[in-house]
Amino acid sequence: MATESEVIGAQDPEVDVFEPEQENDKLIGHEREHKAAEEDEKFEIKWLKYTLIMGIPPALTERQWRVFALLSLAGFFSVYDDVLRAVCIDDIQRSLDISEMDLPFIITIIRIGAIPSFLLTLMADMMGRRPLLLITISMYTLCTALTAVSFDVYWFTISQFFGKLFLMAEFLISNVAIIEEFDTGTRGWAMGALGSIATAGGGFALCLYAGAAGSDYGWRILYVLGVLPLAMLTYLRKGLPETRHFHDRQRGGAELQMLQAEGCERCGLAFSALWIPLKRLFETTPIRTMMFSSLVLMFGISSHAAAFYQFKYLQEERSYSAVDVFLLGVFGGITAITLFALLGAASDKYGRRPFLITAYVVFFTCCIMFFNVVNQVVIPVVWILFAGTGFGLEILNMTIISESFHTESRATAQGVTTVAYVLGTIFGLLIEGLIYSQNQSHSEAITYLAIAGFTCPVIAVFLPETSREHLD
Repeated sequence: MATESEVIGAQDPEVDVFEPEQENDKLIGHEREHKAAEEDEKFEIKWLKYTLIMGIPPALTERQWRVFALLSLAGFFSVYDDVLRAVCIDDIQRSLDISEMDLPFIITIIRIGAIPSFLLTLMADMMGRRPLLLITISMYTLCTALTAVSFDVYWFTISQFFGKLFLMAEFLISNVAIIEEFDTGTRGWAMGALGSIATAGGGFALCLYAGAAGSDYGWRILYVLGVLPLAMLTYLRKGLPETRHFHDRQRGGAELQMLQAEGCERCGLAFSALWIPLKRLFETTPIRTMMFSSLVLMFGISSHAAAFYQFKYLQEERSYSAVDVFLLGVFGGITAITLFALLGAASDKYGRRPFLITAYVVFFTCCIMFFNVVNQVVIPVVWILFAGTGFGLEILNMTIISESFHTESRATAQGVTTVAYVLGTIFGLLIEGLIYSQNQSHSEAITYLAIAGFTCPVIAVFLPETSREHLD
């Protein structure tokens, strides 16, 4: 019977298994990298602090810097995609002849695409983070290219559905991998810096939109521009190592059998054993799982309609031009980029939970003000707080969830809570659409949902504090 260390894949994608007799002569790729990571001296990249994007970066090992660089761009493209779809929605509607009444249902179908990503997170707890990250980035690149050449609403919806599936899985597994590669005391900074880079993705989309607004083909060009760096990132990902925690954890017989297999057989065995991490999650931490699921479900219901309609509201109700939206987004993005990494590092020191509760209160207060305040001068300040805390909450929620579960079920926990969150966003859009059909006011419908969102900070009070927890 092969031992665990004999069947875990090497970093070289061409070699997955070493024969037992080879162990005395050569360490398995991942084991060698793990040992090197422990022995490497930590160092700072001092010039990064002058970019303001990542606050004051701590000293990290070469391996940690490499993993962060390869995975942080997942957040960049996640926000780029969401912001691009939101700001270009009028152009997409006109180009593909989508009616106002059909729009919520199309967006709902696209959002549903995030639910099957749950299966990929289960596989990440069986097969490892690295192979799934290679699959998700490749498939998302393909879906982005297909979106750019959509010739009707059906093609667009299907391409975006599968794009959302692979992008959500990419984002979740990337976050899990970053959490597992960083130490206590630096995880908060890493997730804050990830938020800054992701926000930069939204700012990049706004910059490009300012030059393409109003054109039937402008939004297509913006999707094409996203394909080029994604293709390069897909190639660079070949050098991504498996995470230390996944490599070192203990495995049962079914998992060892799966790791001994290769290629399609390995994927088939992993898919047939998906129930194992799911069962393990609900057997070991049922209350914690339900608590986090309830929190993100309510957050999705009460926040997503506001996030989706924010730019449409600025343009139609507040008479903002494309250039106005661009300038507001740039200024708000610079503010958020500057603060995310600093606040992430502060959460390492003072705790995640106080920041989470405060962020929920600020977000829903600013949401109600943004869609109801009359004074035009106040709108930019309120929007910056609303948009910044909204995305910050997504990052903070994922950080606490990853830190609250064991390695063998960490990605599964992210998948389960993501299903809850996506269902919440779908319910929220449908509820908003029903209220809108009665009073023809997006602002009023979104306000009702935001008021219900104040249940989130109440739930957050009962969550565990994880900032000083050592991962296992």
